[in-house]
Amino acid sequence: MKENKEIPENITTKDSRKIETLFIYWKKLSLRNNFSVKEYVDFCKNNCESLKLFEIYRPYYNDKFLKGAALVCFVEERKADEILKRVSLPESNVMLMKDFARNYIPRFKKHFELAILKSVKIKSPIEDSKLILETIDKVSYRWASGIIISNFIASILIKILKKEKISFKGDDINTLYERIRSKSKNNETRMFMDKNYRRFEAVDKTRNRCAHINEGEPTKKEIEQSINFAKILSKKFR
Repeated sequence: MKENKEIPENITTKDSRKIETLFIYWKKLSLRNNFSVKEYVDFCKNNCESLKLFEIYRPYYNDKFLKGAALVCFVEERKADEILKRVSLPESNVMLMKDFARNYIPRFKKHFELAILKSVKIKSPIEDSKLILETIDKVSYRWASGIIISNFIASILIKILKKEKISFKGDDINTLYERIRSKSKNNETRMFMDKNYRRFEAVDKTRNRCAHINEGEPTKKEIEQSINFAKILSKKFR
């Protein structure tokens, strides 16, 4: 049977969220090396849940990995009670989990890219930017991710200015930063601004790269640094 390549984009909102949750699960699992017996049972359930989504939206007639994953789902799902009686997880099961994570990640990116981005809309700017950046490495996605996170950083600076009743114009990051650094009456805030001068400078540069094509293409590393700095700012000035 030939693979159907004309699958309509009719993924429901509920399934979009499920797809995004599973995508994040496989991403996190791929970064780990130690797992408990209970986590292996969860792995088996998530494998089956992933396969259900592929069966509905992306039939996998010619995909050897997904066919193998379906066999694992059939066998392991029926052994859950037996597996939970184990004291520790055999190395073979750990390797299986890692292998499945490495194989699922590119398939979710390839076949469910739009669904993942659809689900992004309900997230915070930091989660939003991070997920877009991780979904696929294209310059248009880096631009989108960079603009979201740099706008979020600008909004934090504006929040600080309004709280201290400091007048300002526009939303340029460097201008907002300098306004806080020179006008804030909070010593701790001024010290933080001075200490992180280079970071604000880098964020402003990344924002310009994402907003103006003649500034050069933003790199993934630059945007990741902006996301990490946004986390620090969010925690510091929440």
